[in-house]
Amino acid sequence: MKYDIFSADSHGSLSWLVVAAFIIIVLVLFLYKRHKKLQKIRKWLAKSTKQERTDYLNRALGESGFLYDGEQDIFYASKDPWQKKYGYSRIYDEAAALTGMVIDCEPIYFDYDGRRFMLEMWKGQYGMSLGGEVGLYQAMREDGSFYHGVEEADYIGMHMEIYADGRHLLGRNENHWWLTGFVVGQSSRPQNMKMAVSLTFLNRLMCRCFVDGLKRAGYHAGEYQVQGERVRLWFDLPHTHQPSTRGPVRDQIRLGWFHLLCHLFQWYTRRYKTTAEKLIFLQSKAPWLFAIAIRMAKGKDLFEKERES
Repeated sequence: MKYDIFSADSHGSLSWLVVAAFIIIVLVLFLYKRHKKLQKIRKWLAKSTKQERTDYLNRALGESGFLYDGEQDIFYASKDPWQKKYGYSRIYDEAAALTGMVIDCEPIYFDYDGRRFMLEMWKGQYGMSLGGEVGLYQAMREDGSFYHGVEEADYIGMHMEIYADGRHLLGRNENHWWLTGFVVGQSSRPQNMKMAVSLTFLNRLMCRCFVDGLKRAGYHAGEYQVQGERVRLWFDLPHTHQPSTRGPVRDQIRLGWFHLLCHLFQWYTRRYKTTAEKLIFLQSKAPWLFAIAIRMAKGKDLFEKERES
């Protein structure tokens, strides 16, 4: 049988060939463009200085409220981030697991100078980051349901050293209302993390009031040390009730997912050493993973919902 190039079947075959050729051309152009872009990023990373990479990454973080410390290779919150205006409510801790965080929470409530305060410590898995926080808040409602980060006059000395799986993760020391520190691309379990905390209060009376709060939370004398206006303690296994949104099975699923993403992050960026280099490269290599990696705390949508309620 003679093949007719003008038959309906031949037209259909030609159409599919044209479509296939078009897809291949588009794919080749996409891969070429991507290759050139990655090549350009690699060249820039090779010749850039540590400060240039730090500045680039801080610009990429935009209005996240966090900054990169190139010396320690960690991320931390600035003293006046957007998070401060949203204060603190227990619902934030309850919703943390639903937003990709598996963290231990330890709120300590105490009264001082005719005001109600709450100092809370957090540690655990923040999405694709390991880290911790110490925050000091003052009650803004009589029922103690909402707190605001204290003003500068009430900042206290905060020092934390965080350990994960027996190794030192990071350390920070500053006069602050919200001391934070995060390492991107690492994973662990909150119960395998410890935080050495040292707090220097405004005076001895404030220190004693906080210690009373520690006792009410279940801490015993051997679990903390007091020296003048300073308290030292280990935040290991929480003494207070943890959020109801957490649980062994749910924690395992969430931690397993972020453990996988951290492995993927390290594999994609295996040729680089610092987090700055890794993230700058990842922004071009896998933008979707970069977006997850830099999400180190609760998103604005969560705070907005609570503010409206």
